Amino acid sequence: MFAIMRKSLNTNKKDFEETCKDKESQGTFCASLLSIIPFLFVGILFSWGIEISLSRSWAISTGLLACITSGVYELGRRDGLSSK
Repeated sequence: MFAIMRKSLNTNKKDFEETCKDKESQGTFCASLLSIIPFLFVGILFSWGIEISLSRSWAISTGLLACITSGVYELGRRDGLSSK
């Protein structure tokens, strides 16, 4: 959809082809950075809630457990994809 809009802005097809790859890679980079924001927000809320309800040491421990658990999950997911 964005490619169609960008194509309509460029009158010269050569200019469009030259800048298309650069703009796509820039858009992908920005999207990957912005996709982190919701996870950071939820993580901060969970950490804040655990810190208030239990204590600071429990907040650090739960954060470490969450990181380890998601790492093990990702390794298992990749292993499952590679064995198909």
